[in-house]
Amino acid sequence: MLKLIYITTGIITVSSIIRGAEWQLEWTSYKFNAQGQMELSHNVPSGQAYVIEASEDLLHWRAVSDRMVTSDKKDWVFPATEATQRFYRLALVDRAWEKLEFDRNRQLWREQSLGSYQYVFNWSCFCLPEYTAPVIINVERGEWSEISLVRDGKPVKEDDWKRYKTIEELFDIIDQALLQDAKEIRVEYDPDFGYPSSVFIDYDEMIADEERGFSVKLEAQPSIQLMAQIPDAAASDAFRLLEASVSNDLLKLEVEYGGGCRVHLFEIIADPDAFLESWPIQINIYMKHESHDDFCKALVRKKLTFSLDPLKEAFKGLYPKNDSLILNIHGFRSDGEGTVLTLPFDVNP
Repeated sequence: MLKLIYITTGIITVSSIIRGAEWQLEWTSYKFNAQGQMELSHNVPSGQAYVIEASEDLLHWRAVSDRMVTSDKKDWVFPATEATQRFYRLALVDRAWEKLEFDRNRQLWREQSLGSYQYVFNWSCFCLPEYTAPVIINVERGEWSEISLVRDGKPVKEDDWKRYKTIEELFDIIDQALLQDAKEIRVEYDPDFGYPSSVFIDYDEMIADEERGFSVKLEAQPSIQLMAQIPDAAASDAFRLLEASVSNDLLKLEVEYGGGCRVHLFEIIADPDAFLESWPIQINIYMKHESHDDFCKALVRKKLTFSLDPLKEAFKGLYPKNDSLILNIHGFRSDGEGTVLTLPFDVNP
C-alpha cells in the first residue's frame, strides 16, 4: 500500500493507510533555502523506505527521487528539474509499489520497439573477473550481433555469450525476485526508456556471497551526421580504418588507435547538398576521431556501427527513382598512401 501526500500551490492533503494501520503522515514544514529551492520536511517513520512521485494530472505518476530510507534527517529539496509538475506525493515503498514500478517500466521499455542499439552491461557478484568485466552488446534487428569487452574492444567468444542477458531477460530476473519475495531488491530504471539501469538482489541475508546485481547503460545507435560545413580533417586524431562494410542501412567499421586510458569518440559526417552527379551517384563522407588527449600507448581495436538512415532519407528525397549510392569515406589514416575507401550502398535492399 502507499501512503500519499499531495502538494500543489498552497495546498497540502494527506490520506491513505500503511499496511493496514493508520498513520497520520504530514508535511511538518516547508521553506525556501538560500539557493531558492523549496525544502519540505515530513514525519515518515524512521527506517521506512519511500520515494517522491510527481504528476501533472493526479492520474499518471512517476518517481522523481531515488529510493530513500528515513533516518534522523527527514526533509526533501524540491528538484528544479521538476518545476513543471503540479502535484507531488510521498509513496512508501513495499512490494506492491515495487511491482507497480516494475510493470510500468517493463511496458515503457516494450513501447520503445528498438530494433538496433547497443548497451554496456556488467554483472556485480562474487564471480571471476572475466565474468564481471563490462561488455558492449550490439543488437541488430532484435538479435545480438556482437559482444566485445569495454576495456580493449576484443570480441567475446560466442561460446561465452550465454553468460550475458538480453534486457527482457534482465526484467525476468527482477520479476522472479519479486515473486520469491527476496530479502532485498534495489532497482533503478532509466526514466526515458524504462530498462533497469542498476539492480541489486539479495535473496537471504543469512547466506554470504549470494548477492547479485548488474548495471546497464543503453547507447543509442549513432547515426551519420548531416551538416553543410565539413570539419577540417587536421582536427581529427590519428587512427587506422581496418574494415568497412554496409549492411541493412548500417555502416560497420573496425578501427585501430593508440590509447587505452580515455574514452575515444568517432563521428561520421556528410554534406547532404554535395551528392556527386555520376552514375551511380556518389557522396563524400568523413570520419572524425577525438582522443581527448589520451597519451597511453596501448593499441586498441574497436568496432563501430553507424545508422545511414539520415543519409538514405536525404538521398531518396533528391533521387526518388535511384537505389544505388557510392560512399567515399575520407579522413582516416592508413598504412598506404590512399586515404579514401569506396563502398556501395544499396538504399533499397
